[in-house]
Amino acid sequence: MLSLQNAIEVLNIPITYSFHNALYDAYYTAEIFKKIYTSSIQPKIYDPSYIKIKPARRKKQIDYDSLIQQFRKMYGRNMTEEEQQIIKLAYKMGKTHQFLK
Repeated sequence: MLSLQNAIEVLNIPITYSFHNALYDAYYTAEIFKKIYTSSIQPKIYDPSYIKIKPARRKKQIDYDSLIQQFRKMYGRNMTEEEQQIIKLAYKMGKTHQFLK
């Protein structure tokens, strides 16, 4: 389990204060950073107002014509209008994953 105390022990930092105290936990955290610091670590300015904006996902459209064409090919015949509606509905229901066990 990763915890402040485990990190202190692994890094062989002397335990001189109790844990779960804001001041002492901050002290131990500083000691950990002193042990693991390398010159390759570059500081960055923290901007609490920064919000990463993810690009909007393009909504995917189902190509029902190709779906029905695939069934025609698999069964070697045309699908009735009722069969086409059943296929489309089954495809939509399958996308919800509601019947997975």
